[in-house]
Amino acid sequence: TATYNGSATFATSTSPVVTQVVNAPAAAATSTSLTSTPNPSTVGQTVTLSATVTSGAGVPTGTVTFRDGATVLATVTLVNGSASFQTAALAAGSHPLTATFNGSAAFAASTSPTVIQVVNAANNAADTVTINRAELRVNNAELRVEGINSRTGNGSFAPSVEVHNGAAVGNTCPGALIATTAVSAADGTWRFRGNVNITVTTVCVKSAGGGVASSSVNQR
Repeated sequence: TATYNGSATFATSTSPVVTQVVNAPAAAATSTSLTSTPNPSTVGQTVTLSATVTSGAGVPTGTVTFRDGATVLATVTLVNGSASFQTAALAAGSHPLTATFNGSAAFAASTSPTVIQVVNAANNAADTVTINRAELRVNNAELRVEGINSRTGNGSFAPSVEVHNGAAVGNTCPGALIATTAVSAADGTWRFRGNVNITVTTVCVKSAGGGVASSSVNQR
């Protein structure tokens, strides 16, 4: 309102009320991008989803929701315009991933283009066991068995092998367990040396990676 305060000659008066509407500024446009690494991945492997939200009006603040199709994977708070999420729970197949910036009073919501994450089934192929040495020192009953394993289907060496008395039967070592020994994570080699109180003419070696091999034992 505006009020005239009057004078000796003129009476006071007040204007009609005028309502002034002040609108909040329009939310600034944003753009959201998404990456997933590694892509492709393998079942059980950790995948990292990284979202970046940008705007010409500054650095957006708020939250980002990661989705696999219509399924919400996580909602994460932006830090300096970025948010990330890790998961190892994606099943084998193709996953349409998106990241949605949920908007705020100052910044408009936006959704990234879809990223197709390919998750391959795990390779569970067994390793191969090679026995390079199998001998029994007769004078002190010391058994020496050495060898090397190939990598398993997932690209790593199995952690250990079992040394059994007797020959392999199919993919098993049915004879008595003599010892378990570690496999080198660097090159897949392994070695057992120990005294035995049984007659050993053949050994069977079974890897924790599934491989099996047997060998006659040289008596020395």
